[in-house]
Amino acid sequence: DYLANVVWSEQLPNLIHQTLLETFENMNLFKAVGKSAEPFDADYVIIPLIDQFEIIEKKDGGFVARIRLSLKCVHDKTRYVLAGQTFQAHINTDTRSKDAFMSALTTAFVQINIQIQQWGMFAIKEIKS
Repeated sequence: DYLANVVWSEQLPNLIHQTLLETFENMNLFKAVGKSAEPFDADYVIIPLIDQFEIIEKKDGGFVARIRLSLKCVHDKTRYVLAGQTFQAHINTDTRSKDAFMSALTTAFVQINIQIQQWGMFAIKEIKS
């Protein structure tokens, strides 16, 4: 079963990557933040992996938006993994509609973004010290 007329498979990674760039830029932990395709010399690279991004129908009725995202902070020159973490959020909704599903997914992603900020403040400071 799927939600008709919803396509995010090609755009989702770019949207998440852009949001992560903005998150790390707003944290002011780095001199510069950019995409790997941009020409600048980076010490660290954040590699995101979308493990799960879906709406599941629950056995007892209703639905749950599930997002799981893994991040690795890698030293750009040595490719050594300096830190890594998996973030996840599950948001319930009782309504079967595109708007309810998108709202649940958005709320789940906001929760993950908060988790990333909390992790980033600790992990990045540890890496840089």
